[in-house]
Amino acid sequence: MVVMSVMSSPEPDIYTVDEAIGVTVNQALFVLHTTRRRLAEHLGITGPAVSRKIQGTTGWSAEDLIETAEFLGVEPADLLPRGAETAP
Repeated sequence: MVVMSVMSSPEPDIYTVDEAIGVTVNQALFVLHTTRRRLAEHLGITGPAVSRKIQGTTGWSAEDLIETAEFLGVEPADLLPRGAETAP
């Protein structure tokens, strides 16, 4: 997938998991030339709610990750920081 080839996953020890997911989502939105507003519409939430998720102040549910990945055309695991898939 083109989006993932130009995106880098943030280091998990620098960010919280929610912040790291937000960084990755924000990069993907930029690469795809789309907006937080369009993502919000897809998720059925407000623009400010998406912004809080991207900033890491509101958590990402499993449903959020699945729906966001669908919107971005990637797998949900692609949104997770490196090592998060195998972390206990």
